[in-house]
Amino acid sequence: MDSKEFFATLHYEENVFELVEDTKMEFLVYFRAPFTGAGEIVVPAGTKFVARGRMRDDAIYIHPVGPEKELLERMNKQEAAHYPELANKLNGYSFFITEDNLRTWKLKYHSGSSERLLEILRLIIKHHNNRHRETQPVDTQPVQEPNSVFNRILGKLKRFICRK
Repeated sequence: MDSKEFFATLHYEENVFELVEDTKMEFLVYFRAPFTGAGEIVVPAGTKFVARGRMRDDAIYIHPVGPEKELLERMNKQEAAHYPELANKLNGYSFFITEDNLRTWKLKYHSGSSERLLEILRLIIKHHNNRHRETQPVDTQPVQEPNSVFNRILGKLKRFICRK
């Protein structure tokens, strides 16, 4: 199964959750420029998110559900202060959730579950590792036998050096 088909089988969007308490969250910020930044902000309790897809091998992109105008305005102000020269090129944000976040944040699930998101993350990691193994060149170096000439010479050199 190719990667596109594999990721389609995960059904990220079936996982919708709400923050039970105010939570400090990291995010990526995009500009209409060759630059991506990052930041963090406290997101208020009650904010709902939906899982949207693979970010990297240990995180999943999540997006707020519904209008989050106040949150977006705070993020815009914060990023304009961090990157004043790019403030007029602000293009959007991406939140994400990691395995550690899933274990520590207090979340209320409307659909899906923490277990399902953890399972998705593990499947992504396994898929990545399998694909990585498939693309790695096979090592064609001869295996050194324990009693090879090389090891005997190396042993003699070590003994010689240690005597001096």
